[in-house]
Amino acid sequence: MITSAVAAAVVAVWTFDGGNEGWSANSHITNVVVRDGKFQGRTVDWDPMLVRRGLDLRATPWQVVVVRMRSSLAGPGQLYWTGETTGKHGGFDPHKATSFEIPAGGEFREIVIVPFWQGERTIRQLRLDLFDGTDFQIDSIRVVEWGGGAAPRSDVFEWTFGDNLAAWRPHPATDVLYA
Repeated sequence: MITSAVAAAVVAVWTFDGGNEGWSANSHITNVVVRDGKFQGRTVDWDPMLVRRGLDLRATPWQVVVVRMRSSLAGPGQLYWTGETTGKHGGFDPHKATSFEIPAGGEFREIVIVPFWQGERTIRQLRLDLFDGTDFQIDSIRVVEWGGGAAPRSDVFEWTFGDNLAAWRPHPATDVLYA
């Protein structure tokens, strides 16, 4: 779970307790089912993806996406975002994506994705790309805004923190530091 000295505001959350909650899988994922609050399936081809359309999320630079999932194999993932709904790829563009690593194992892990999508202003669609050949379960997907949605301070230009960086991490699972 998210722990930090900095308050976080949940912008959007999908827990799959009420079904797929608007997320859909393409044909490169089989055995798709939502059971016990888990969106699950098996990736079977070169471009497996889950898509969530119909969003209206205000994008800021202080937001992160936290995917709580487990996978039978480790491999690469990508989060695509867009404010568009039309075009060659339905609004998605390779320039509007953040890559991340999916760990293997039986434990659910929180994967923190820092999209820096603020130039989009409004997020209308999300796409979560997985990799071929894995069984996966997604427990939740959250968009979280650090600082509780408040504007960041702009009057601090020097920090002394010694060996304790804990308050600077947006989430324990990432090495990205924020000021």
